[in-house]
Amino acid sequence: MTGRMQAVVGVVVAAIGVSPASAVVDTVRTYDENAVQTNQVDVSATPVTAPAMTANVAAAFDAGLGGVINFDNGAFTDARTIDARFAGGGKSLRLINTARDWSIGVLGSSSSSGSISGPNVAFNGAPTPFPNPFLNDIAFEYVRDTTSAAVLNEHVTMFGFTIIDANFNGSGNNLQFETFYSDGSSQSMSYTIPLAFQTQDTFFGWAAPAGAYITHISFSANNNTASEDWAFITSAVPEPGMAWGLGMGALALVRRRK
Repeated sequence: MTGRMQAVVGVVVAAIGVSPASAVVDTVRTYDENAVQTNQVDVSATPVTAPAMTANVAAAFDAGLGGVINFDNGAFTDARTIDARFAGGGKSLRLINTARDWSIGVLGSSSSSGSISGPNVAFNGAPTPFPNPFLNDIAFEYVRDTTSAAVLNEHVTMFGFTIIDANFNGSGNNLQFETFYSDGSSQSMSYTIPLAFQTQDTFFGWAAPAGAYITHISFSANNNTASEDWAFITSAVPEPGMAWGLGMGALALVRRRK
């Protein structure tokens, strides 16, 4: 990504071996703000679009049920784990990249380059050598009450992020996504971000099936990859075993009444 991916002027994430206590960051309400950065999302590659996520996550943020990690708020001191605070700081979502380390830094030096919100992006890896694909796997571990540390019956039911376009290696970026849900289902998609500069920043978003939640999202890429504005929305969804047990209990009650 000539002039883009190589222009890292400040890396904030520490090296491997940082305590798994995680990086604690604060979420924001606005997806793809354009006050600090004039660069913006160009393409939505999924049925959940960037405009839809912008509206949905703003409403969720106001209700204490989500937010946007824009990589400009908080202390990114862990190479794999983030605790993203929302609901006025009363809750946090733990995200873990189970496949590789990330780093946080500045992509480009002008207000129109690189990121779509503030200066920082997440660097998610590069092929070694090109074009060997590499994997990321983002697991949504739990939502926790930040005061009591209790794990809440709340899970990620919608998630989306933007992958910045690139002209590194003189090639586009071939991406393969796998999204996994608590009901045991999954979905996959392939997408190529073409060789471009500031015209193909691409949004990807997913919504869980009714009664289920997203457990993790994995994606492979074959070119240098930077992502921005990770948005999540949470809902109260029973654990799969609990939902089965409640259903069987209700069925037994109906049979007894009959």
